[in-house]
Amino acid sequence: MVRDFFSILRRRIAGPEHELARTWQTHMAGYLRPGEREERAQFERAMRTEPGVGRVVLGRARGLDGAPFWVGMTVERFLSSHGWVTGATGSGKSYFALAALMQVLATGEHPVIVVDLKGELSVLLLDVVVPALVASGLGGGLLDNLRIVRPFDNTFVPELRITFPEVGVERGVQAYMIADALVEGLGEELGIRMVRIATKFVSLAVERNEPLTMVHTWLQQPDLFKRCARQSRDPTIRQYACGAFFRENRSSLDALEARLDRFLFLRSTRQALSAERCLSFPDALETGLTVVDLGSPPAGAERVARFWGGVLIGRLMRAVLSRPVHDASPRAWIVLEEFQEALASRQAGQFGRLLALSRHKRTALTFINQQPGQLEPNLVRMLRTNTGIEAIFRCNIDDARAVGHALSIVRGEERLERIEELVRMATRVLYLLPKDMPFSAMQIHSPRLDMPAIRAIAARLPANEAARLAQGVVATRAAVTDEDAIVLDDNMIMDGMGDGWQFDEEGPDDDPVFPFLG
Repeated sequence: MVRDFFSILRRRIAGPEHELARTWQTHMAGYLRPGEREERAQFERAMRTEPGVGRVVLGRARGLDGAPFWVGMTVERFLSSHGWVTGATGSGKSYFALAALMQVLATGEHPVIVVDLKGELSVLLLDVVVPALVASGLGGGLLDNLRIVRPFDNTFVPELRITFPEVGVERGVQAYMIADALVEGLGEELGIRMVRIATKFVSLAVERNEPLTMVHTWLQQPDLFKRCARQSRDPTIRQYACGAFFRENRSSLDALEARLDRFLFLRSTRQALSAERCLSFPDALETGLTVVDLGSPPAGAERVARFWGGVLIGRLMRAVLSRPVHDASPRAWIVLEEFQEALASRQAGQFGRLLALSRHKRTALTFINQQPGQLEPNLVRMLRTNTGIEAIFRCNIDDARAVGHALSIVRGEERLERIEELVRMATRVLYLLPKDMPFSAMQIHSPRLDMPAIRAIAARLPANEAARLAQGVVATRAAVTDEDAIVLDDNMIMDGMGDGWQFDEEGPDDDPVFPFLG
């Protein structure tokens, strides 16, 4: 009680705490070291912007005079660099990404692909931001080029016939990548013999444009496989069917079948694999918005989500590396949320090649994950080397020390204090590091989106357009039976989002609500 009394008395005499902090920050600006003062001046000159279509606002900072200003850059410049966003759960990184997505999509000029392994970012994007953009007449025909892929959705079946021949990819390579994704997704080694069997079976399915479920049928009916294989145009498959297949151990076929059972037990998975065609990432890199939502798999289906992530990220990587570009090609943007959840052990090295070459394909990648410690050390080094923009939210002490070199020119105890500050930073506070600029990372506040206002704009979307938005252009309505029907309460979705989705309704005078596209 005594402590509360003195706290109230102090506020009455000295003023509210946020005003004291603001006064102290302005006061301390006069005591910056000469080099640090020049860095802040360079940061303000290079990064000061105003919200509006064609620009990406990344946050808000204070100048040397204590006056706040918006921090950002043009969309073209933003999409000329790879990005890496890290931070603990609830630190604000998803809303940071959402604000950037809203601004890039508003132009209607840049293809965007979002692969979300958690599902939270895609829910906000598709349920709030995209409807608001369409209702506002922004986004350049977004509804006509909206691809939604939700493999665990019981309402719509996405086009995920992964055995549909990939343009420009050899059949053997495609088959091996699918078999490899099965190995990674199942979380256990199949053994050399079973991998060989799986690759042969999948290769035949790709040649015949049969769904992956046919592999399961062939394992159950070996005679049917032999008849189909003898008709193959591939001599190696014909030879296998006439020779080596007879020497396969039946136990190996049964073991592979049992493992596929664990993958195909979901009705939604079987339907998606049996669609007429497969989502075309080459098309997605040229127009519209593509959202792959792999979050919230049913209980026991976590390995299925890992498989989908591995096989789809693999197809996306191949599409980027083979993308034909010319002067008129739009800059594309790929956002990978918690990508490490689906990253196969063999794909880590491939990401280094992708990071090095994708800029020449006019494609920018932004990686979002909680902490560098989740990734292999080699991949961390590749990201540090090849990303042009880092956004560092609140993190643990080990990660804070790892990025300490980028925080400031200060040394000694002051540098240690700033490293410790990374562990205690409030929600929406981050260090922004544009690596092509002559200054260290600077602390800013990410945009404070007015979500109630954006939801109100989204609610104005006509019912027929809302129905088109829910389905997208690469999914068909599923035939739902009574046993498949699930009743969801809208509050269940928001209740599961955790503290990271609680947003300030009010803020200090220097932290205004980010205007919805002006």
